Amino acid sequence: MAKKNAIIVAVALEVHCPFCGEPQPCPGNESQMWEPREVEAAQGERVCASCYKPFKLMQQSRVSVGG
Repeated sequence: MAKKNAIIVAVALEVHCPFCGEPQPCPGNESQMWEPREVEAAQGERVCASCYKPFKLMQQSRVSVGG
């Protein structure tokens, strides 16, 4: 039987500022953990909660895996 890769589904995400790298609070609950639907709902222009620089939040199909 041929081996197959596992399917990985992200159910919680962190959104980081592209300038300072700090995690951004989710608008609904101020948590650093976002659900994919929350990212979709909050797309657009945002301002970093740490360095106050503007950035664009947009839903993406590729994510970085931190560790």
